[in-house]
Amino acid sequence: MRGVNNLLNFGHIHHTDRRVHQGLNLTIEAKYHFGKPLNGLAKVELYLNDEEMDQYKEFKVFGKEQVELRFNEELVVNDKQKDVLVKTTFIERYTNRTLVKESLITVYKHKYRVELIKEFPQFRPGLPFKCTLQFRYHDGTPIEGITGEIKVTEVGFETNATS
Repeated sequence: MRGVNNLLNFGHIHHTDRRVHQGLNLTIEAKYHFGKPLNGLAKVELYLNDEEMDQYKEFKVFGKEQVELRFNEELVVNDKQKDVLVKTTFIERYTNRTLVKESLITVYKHKYRVELIKEFPQFRPGLPFKCTLQFRYHDGTPIEGITGEIKVTEVGFETNATS
């Protein structure tokens, strides 16, 4: 439709939860380019693999709305992450103007990422090797209050720790 982009700014599609075993939690935000919220209908399609639609949801939006998309089928992530396609169509209530936005959203195989922070870059025989495991969300935010078991199999070290 000609001229829609001059009148509407479809806003953002935020992804706040990207865990494979649960699904996606998205925030749909629709507003005019000068910031006033739009009123209308959002249609969200989720594609896990190529052209195969996993899910479709339709709901009313006035400015901002959250939608949870739980995967209908198991998403196989062979590497550490995989991109899924979210296609959002917004239809403005009073004018029926339509805008479509497609977003590739990264879904991670594991809930957290772990980084080994070493006191020295290399192991030195005969000296203690001090290091820290740093747990973070995939956006880099530190995680607090999780408990896990740590095993170092080569030297037979095992402990339980809480962040």
